[in-house]
Amino acid sequence: TVVVAGSHTMDIRSSTELLPGRRGHPPKGGLDKSMLPMKFAEYVAAADPLLARQCGECVGPGERLAEIRRLASGRIGDGVKNMDGLREKLDAHLENYMVIGGMPEAAEAFLRGGRVPDTVYGAWMDAAAGAAAWAGRDPSRLAQIMRDIAAAAGSPVSWNAFTKGSGMASHHTAEAYVRALSDMFVLRVIYRYDGSRDGPKFDALKKLHFGDPLFLHMSAQASQDGPYEASVRRLEAPEARGALCEQVVADHAARLAFEMSGYSDWFDPQRSVFYWQGRAGREVDLVIRDGRGLVPMEVKYQSSISRRDLSGLIDFAKAAGRRGGILITRRHLRESPGVSQVPASVFLALC
Repeated sequence: TVVVAGSHTMDIRSSTELLPGRRGHPPKGGLDKSMLPMKFAEYVAAADPLLARQCGECVGPGERLAEIRRLASGRIGDGVKNMDGLREKLDAHLENYMVIGGMPEAAEAFLRGGRVPDTVYGAWMDAAAGAAAWAGRDPSRLAQIMRDIAAAAGSPVSWNAFTKGSGMASHHTAEAYVRALSDMFVLRVIYRYDGSRDGPKFDALKKLHFGDPLFLHMSAQASQDGPYEASVRRLEAPEARGALCEQVVADHAARLAFEMSGYSDWFDPQRSVFYWQGRAGREVDLVIRDGRGLVPMEVKYQSSISRRDLSGLIDFAKAAGRRGGILITRRHLRESPGVSQVPASVFLALC
């Protein structure tokens, strides 16, 4: 076994493409291993081992995917109902996770000292700048694009949207910078689902989600109060809190789709994770492949839920010709016609 390491993720990614036929036969679980930031469940295991064990007693490791598929069909299993009894504790950890993310250095600093030092944000911003310079990109433009993406808060955007503020000559250049961030695992690019092709609509608006809350908060590095204090203050606004929760769910949904593919080396997130928009303009935040079909997910991280919040999922069900879907809420756990409502902290603990 040969383990190849390097300074930049883009270097490693391009190097593997130069080894056709020389990588051996893939074992169970695939050849490629991406060491991503901790998922929410992994963060809970580090921050509160007892709570993690209690969650495991409700839904065992081998039962997670079955429970999620049950939620996707509009039904709530007993394991999830039992886990909902731990929601208040999970909610408290999710509030922290949305500020500090899953990078081990940031999590350890927070759990030991109650905040993330400025040096942690600075180190990761320097790492992104170094990777950009290695790839022939301007680090200052990269930082500007990151600020623009953070301001867009997961709304559908075009490449042209980043050309003005960053002083770029064309949308092709802006796209190249976003691709660089994606290759660094800083961003996830999510395309609109095209039902006629059963795949991504590349020429439509796309959504850009940060792969970890820390990456989003790095854009606040120049704040007078420091990035940690700025991130805490940002989440006092319900709209910002909801947008960040959608980003966290999007990252976990992509990992979930990969797991449901059987960790296939053929897994392509661009063809497995989408958002959807109907003719009436209604959207579904996320649509993933679960190895059997499509699972629509809508994120409404808010105190109350109305029928209007279900409209996107209902429209998708009509367009796809199948019922089912998951509405990720702040507090509600209940079954609606064809849709299950589940609190964000409980759903993320399952992923």
